[in-house]
Amino acid sequence: MRCGIAAAAALCIPTLSVPARAHAVNPSAAGWTAKATAAQQPRQVAAAVSLSAVSCTSMTSCMAVGRRADALPYIGAWDGRAWRGLPTAAPAEPGSLAGVSCARSNMCIAVGNNRPQHTLAEKWNGRTWRVLAAASVGQLNFVSCPAVAFCMAVGRGFGGGGQSVAMSWNGTSWQPRSVPAQSGASDSDLLSVSCANATNCIAVGSYRTSSSVGAPSLPLAAQWDGTAWTLLSLAAPDPGSAYLTDVSCASAASCVAVGADSTASGLEALAEEWDGQTWSLLPSAPGAAQLSGVSCTDASKCMVIGLSPIQGEVVHTVAERWNGQSWQVHHRPAEPFVRGGLARVSCVAQDRCMAVGSAEMDIPPFGTGLAEQWNGSSWQLHRVSRVGILSSVSCPSASRCVAVGGYLSAADRQLTLAERWNGRSWLVLKTPGLGRIFDVSCSSMSFCMAVAGDRSLAWNGSRWRLLRLAIDQQLLSVSCTGQAFCMAVGRDGRAMEWNGTKWRTRGILHPQYLLDGISCVSTVACMAVGFSVHRAEVAQLWNGHRWRIVLNSSFAGSDLMTGVSCNSRSRCMATGSYVGNLAVSHSISRIWNGKTWRIVSMPGRGGVLDISCPRPSNCIAAGHYFTKFDLQSGDLAERWNGRTWTRLKTVRPGPIGASFQFGGGMSAVSCWGPDRCVATGQTTTTLTLAQFWNGAGWTAVASINP
Repeated sequence: MRCGIAAAAALCIPTLSVPARAHAVNPSAAGWTAKATAAQQPRQVAAAVSLSAVSCTSMTSCMAVGRRADALPYIGAWDGRAWRGLPTAAPAEPGSLAGVSCARSNMCIAVGNNRPQHTLAEKWNGRTWRVLAAASVGQLNFVSCPAVAFCMAVGRGFGGGGQSVAMSWNGTSWQPRSVPAQSGASDSDLLSVSCANATNCIAVGSYRTSSSVGAPSLPLAAQWDGTAWTLLSLAAPDPGSAYLTDVSCASAASCVAVGADSTASGLEALAEEWDGQTWSLLPSAPGAAQLSGVSCTDASKCMVIGLSPIQGEVVHTVAERWNGQSWQVHHRPAEPFVRGGLARVSCVAQDRCMAVGSAEMDIPPFGTGLAEQWNGSSWQLHRVSRVGILSSVSCPSASRCVAVGGYLSAADRQLTLAERWNGRSWLVLKTPGLGRIFDVSCSSMSFCMAVAGDRSLAWNGSRWRLLRLAIDQQLLSVSCTGQAFCMAVGRDGRAMEWNGTKWRTRGILHPQYLLDGISCVSTVACMAVGFSVHRAEVAQLWNGHRWRIVLNSSFAGSDLMTGVSCNSRSRCMATGSYVGNLAVSHSISRIWNGKTWRIVSMPGRGGVLDISCPRPSNCIAAGHYFTKFDLQSGDLAERWNGRTWTRLKTVRPGPIGASFQFGGGMSAVSCWGPDRCVATGQTTTTLTLAQFWNGAGWTAVASINP
């Protein structure tokens, strides 16, 4: 396993072992009921599908839209049992769908944009989606369809200084609807709209009075009367920057809009109520710093979703209910996460709601769209798409390999994954515990050791045995010479030795190091590589008694060492990446001769994450490939012939529009001969990946996605 190039921005730190942290709420506040959600979100990672909106006509019929991992628009349907992706009618080009509204189960409208400055609208007839002709007025953010023959969509004009835009659908065609400019606004954006009927819609968003970077935003609201849009005066929140993200109208005289208000003490949840004549501020929702979505089935039944205040690096997904009169708080913390969360919610009744968004799991590249269903008493997670990764692979012989990683279960729980190659196909091996396995090393098919942060797993040829470590031991890489010796390294420069019976600490090499690769040729010769918190390359050598620094790059800021393979104590090849001109990532390698390291250049853009050298003159390196400006990702493989590195043609170059943050690429490689290797990782659609090298070319072999 290798943490990867994304660790440049922040050290890749497994957080599944961190317990959920509750945050205090004020039970005396009146009007909202906080509902704990089931979201599980650890660290930075990429989503296979990022969901931006949902619309339900019943709890057996919901439609959600967003963006796929390969940057194409996404549409998913819920039938009461599971989510399934639907083919869109849009051209296969980068874009996204931001809003969806269903007047009934066989009539939905979805809006967004694709191509540079091209408005996108699609219609569902119960069987298929088709693209609707529409003028390219701007990026459409949301749509509301109170009837089959009427929808209103709102958004923002293309380009800098764009102003709010709106379009109405009459069942046959779209008509642009002019929105008055807010006085003094340099730009404005309508983020949501809700229509009680064809003659009454409320839209909300924000505007700025200056186009300068960091200029504060102010909340914006407008009303459609069947003929024209009119700006509305909002109840003034506390002085500072504020915005409204969503609105829901149970009737023409009852709407609730939500967002956030930036005050001197930080972000505070913002909620306002429309009675048909004026806006009034609602008490701040307890336990929420910002609100992103709202759905009202009547004036006293509104479900709101958002995020809690940040506590350290942890926030929580919150779901709260406004009853029109009083606050009743029943709060339980959700799982911690750094980025992601629920974006929109749709309720068909007080106790029947579906919320969607995106969740970022563990370290890159691991994430997914998020969907949670409220049944009146609790939230239930529902997997939107299959997500898995094979982080590492170890092959002790030609027809025997073990690959490890993680996947999301049908209930959106992140689970460990192990697969065995028997020479013909991959078979899933039952593994214990939540989380993700980062690395594995097999001395034979009857002994493998895998590490997963604060845990390790030992394989005896028939089953895995869970070995727990101290919670502060975050192991990322392991190398074994036999059943009686393994060395593992990880976060904070930690090292641990396995003696066949138990693990024992072998020191903290450096508290500011992240060691992401290790290779041992004997019990007295191991090389560990990684990088410092300042992104400088580091390497340390184990002699059986202590660690010695053999590389501590003086050039900090752009270098990462992520893989190493040793043939002897005096012969190792290490690989990684550095950031060159125009912030483009490049692969780099170093050769260890027993005394010093020598830099060897590698061709092309990208970042090598792992390396395997069956001989000093024969190595295969694997990782991620990027085009100029890191706009595209795919598999990267290079071969060392003892003198130079050569780029190898891989099976998958990566689709246009994908980038590293959406996943894709090789994570690990293991060779049992000069021309026999297996590389594993994750596809750009975030499924497990396995490819075999035969000396002439790579061949994809179907791995298992539970």
